[in-house]
Amino acid sequence: HPVVDAPDAAVAVEQVEALGVRERGVGAMQALVDAGVQRFRPILLTTVTTFIGILPMIAERSTAAQFLKPMVISLGFAVIFALFLTLLMVPALYAIGADIGRFFKGLWTGEKQPRVGESYIGHDSGPDGVDVGHPDEGTAPAE
Repeated sequence: HPVVDAPDAAVAVEQVEALGVRERGVGAMQALVDAGVQRFRPILLTTVTTFIGILPMIAERSTAAQFLKPMVISLGFAVIFALFLTLLMVPALYAIGADIGRFFKGLWTGEKQPRVGESYIGHDSGPDGVDVGHPDEGTAPAE
């Protein structure tokens, strides 16, 4: 069901855009990985808590619950399926779109465009999970 996945997917794409793909010149792959890392826990927790909230209805044995059981089972597994769509398909389709955009920009301007992911730097996280910055941002290494 598309409504199940819409909020998580929209937040994931919004996070990619918020990382400044166009404004700051951050590469699409860099923004995708950073957004995936930042949004993984909220998306996973939302999915798990929703599925756990539906489990009592799935386990219900009463006659009245038997009418709702097919819908509840469908919703529960749609939430699990949407997790994989959000974490795998949405970033993959975004990268494909960025690659197509790169191709047409190179075709229009005649300039050779960098490959998707070519400028990926990665993030270094400290022991508490706080980002300590990119190597080229002038952050001093921990001594």
